[in-house]
Amino acid sequence: MAEHYLRLHDSGERTFQLDRTGNALLSGGDNDLAACACDIGLGVGLIASLKLTHLIPPERLTMDYLARLAEGIHYSSILLDAKRGISVRERSALGRAADFLRIMRLQHPHRQILRAAFRGRDRATRQLIEAELARDQASGRKHE
Repeated sequence: MAEHYLRLHDSGERTFQLDRTGNALLSGGDNDLAACACDIGLGVGLIASLKLTHLIPPERLTMDYLARLAEGIHYSSILLDAKRGISVRERSALGRAADFLRIMRLQHPHRQILRAAFRGRDRATRQLIEAELARDQASGRKHE
């Protein structure tokens, strides 16, 4: 499995990095790895009897960190979905209104975290749309 994943990166088929580096709170490398396992006929699973103790330093429990983490997770998720062929669209006016209502129904700190998650989703969506427009312009195609 690891050799397959390495070949994807070495061959240029996998040109994105969705794991945390530096201050970036991207997430998704583990999801990408699991999806690649399925691509080659392996599987993934949940095993309830496995136990994990995750030691979290106090600075990762601050509201600022959790909001940045939510933004990074949603940003990465949209990018991974797009790379795996799942259609990504910009939110409609109705979708944005629904997002606003969802945010307004929440109390702090949940409101701040959901706002950050939507910000990550929207930033990734804009980035993908801009990249598609640039590719279309470079090839002379009209954007759909």
